Amino acid sequence: MTAAEDVHAKIRKRAVRVFPSSAGGVALATALAIVFARWMGIGQFGAFAFTYHAIRLMALFGSLGFSQIALRYVPRYHRDGHAGLLSGFMRVGLGVTLLGGLALGVAGFLLVLPLIEGSQSHAALRHSWWLAALLATSLLLGGTLRGVGRVLLSSAPQGPVLNSVALAAGFLIVSLGWSMDAETGILAIAAGVVVALVIQSWGLLKAEGGPAANHPPDYDIKAWAGSAPPLLILDGGRLAIVAGSVVLVRLMADEAAAGRFHAAIVLAGIVALPAQAVMAASAREIAL
Repeated sequence: MTAAEDVHAKIRKRAVRVFPSSAGGVALATALAIVFARWMGIGQFGAFAFTYHAIRLMALFGSLGFSQIALRYVPRYHRDGHAGLLSGFMRVGLGVTLLGGLALGVAGFLLVLPLIEGSQSHAALRHSWWLAALLATSLLLGGTLRGVGRVLLSSAPQGPVLNSVALAAGFLIVSLGWSMDAETGILAIAAGVVVALVIQSWGLLKAEGGPAANHPPDYDIKAWAGSAPPLLILDGGRLAIVAGSVVLVRLMADEAAAGRFHAAIVLAGIVALPAQAVMAASAREIAL
C-alpha cells in the first residue's frame, strides 16, 4: 500500500467512526428543537434560538481564530514531538479564548441588548452572555483533540453529548414544574457545554503526547498571531453565516420568525452529514 492509499484508508476508517456521532448530533438537535419549541411556544423558542446563535457568534470571534489554527499547528507539533510548543499553544489558546469570549460577551451585552430592549430575547441574552467564554473554550479543545487524532472525542461532546444533556436538563426542568422559556432553555444548553468541556478535558489528559503532558512550554506567538485572523475568516465563515442568519432574522423581524428559521437550519443539517464526517476525519491529514 502506497503512502497516499494509507492516508485514504485512515480517513475512510475515521469517517466511518465519526459518522454515527454526526448523525446522532443532528438527530438530537432536531429532537431538541421540536421538544423545546413545544414546551416554550414559537415566540420563546425564537428568543432561545436568537440567544443561542448570538452566543455562538461571540464564542467564534472571541476565540480570535485559535480554535481554527489548532487544526494547523497541533497535528504538526504532535507528529514531530514538539511537546513544548504544544504545551505553549494550549496555554496561550486557553487564555485567549477565555478572555476573548468574555470580552465578546460583554460587547454583545452592551451593543446588542439595546436593540432588543423589552423583548423575550433581551431577558435571555442578559443572563447568558457569559456562556460565550465556555463555548469558545470548547471550540478550542475540540480543535486540539482533532489535531492529536482523537476525532471522535472532538466531535461527540459538541454534538450528541451537548444536545442530549440539554434535552435531559429540559425534561428535568419541566418535570419539576418550572416554566420552560428562553432563559431556562439556555441554562439547559449551558449544562451541555459544561459536560462537553469535562469530556474534552479528560480526552486531552489521556491523549498520548498531547498538550496536557508535563513539558516546559515554548511559544511561537508571531506565527500563531499571523495565522489566526485569516483562518478565522475562512473557516469560521460557515458558522458565522448560519448563526448570523438567525440573529439577523430576529433583528429584522421577530422571535417567531427566528424560531422557524432555526428549525429549518436544523433540518438542513441532515444534508451536510456526509461532508461533516469526512471533514472531521481528514482534518489532521490535511494539516500534515
